[in-house]
Amino acid sequence: MSERWYAMEDQELWVGWLGLRASIGVVVEDKPSLIAQFPYCVITCIDSSRDMQKLRTTQRIVQDFSKECLFPGQGLQVPGTAVPALARDYNLFNGFDNIWCFCKEPSEELETVWGEEKFLRRDWEKSGG
Repeated sequence: MSERWYAMEDQELWVGWLGLRASIGVVVEDKPSLIAQFPYCVITCIDSSRDMQKLRTTQRIVQDFSKECLFPGQGLQVPGTAVPALARDYNLFNGFDNIWCFCKEPSEELETVWGEEKFLRRDWEKSGG
C-alpha cells in the first residue's frame, strides 16, 4: 500500500483518506482496482468545484457516456470501472476532489453523505477555515 494513501474495510463500510501529498488522482494511478471494484461512484468535488452539473468536463462525460453516467443532485455518478479512464481521458483529480464509492446503487445514502458533508463544511466555515 502506498505511503500517500490509506484504506480500511470493516464489513460493508470502506473508509479512505489521503496523506498530505496525495490526491484521488494518485490513488487512481497507483491502484486503479481499489476504486474500480465499486459498481457506483459519486464524484461531489473536482478541483474544488462542487456543482458537477455546471462543469463543462462533467457535461461532456455525461454526454459521452449517457448510459453509464448521470447527475444525481449536484454530483456525478459513474461506475467505478470507468473512474481510471475518466481520470486519464478527461484530466480529472488534480486538486481538491471528493469521490464516494458504493457497493449498491446510492439513493438514501447520498442524502446522508451530502448532509454530512454540508454539516462538516458549515462547522469548518464557522471555525474560520
